[in-house]
Amino acid sequence: MEIEEVVKTYTIYLLKLSYLYVKDKQIAEDIVQEVFLKFYKNQAAYQEEGKIKQYLTVMTVNQCKDYVKSWAYRKVIIKEKLTRSHVETAAMILKEERQTIANAVLALPIKYREPIIFYYYEERNILEIAELLHLSDNTVKTRLREARRRLHHVLATDDWEVLQIEEQ
Repeated sequence: MEIEEVVKTYTIYLLKLSYLYVKDKQIAEDIVQEVFLKFYKNQAAYQEEGKIKQYLTVMTVNQCKDYVKSWAYRKVIIKEKLTRSHVETAAMILKEERQTIANAVLALPIKYREPIIFYYYEERNILEIAELLHLSDNTVKTRLREARRRLHHVLATDDWEVLQIEEQ
């Protein structure tokens, strides 16, 4: 597969995935660009096994984790807390329940956020998540259970009911 095809096919998917980690559109774009650059440079090392999406997903997750651990990320978080305005935009008011759930998910620690994102947003099964995160399936199940427990405590009853309905 040519690099142009890879970029065209997987850009939107990788942007969504990286945004769920870093919560910033520009940084998510930078991360995806970096992933494609690394893929292009190391394309000879990639063995075509039909799992290019999984390969790019793992690269993106690792790049996001590196960014979240960096000082640049912590500096942005501190700056946001100091300059946060209380004015909500019209886009945030729309789909309020989903936004509340998304914010609660994004507030989870990464080890609980990852399984939730892959399970609910990416619609992957436990075994796929375990393979992507290099964890046992029981660890993934435990983290999902703990993430749901934490979300239940954070979300209001109405929002929790929406999550349960979407789960079915």
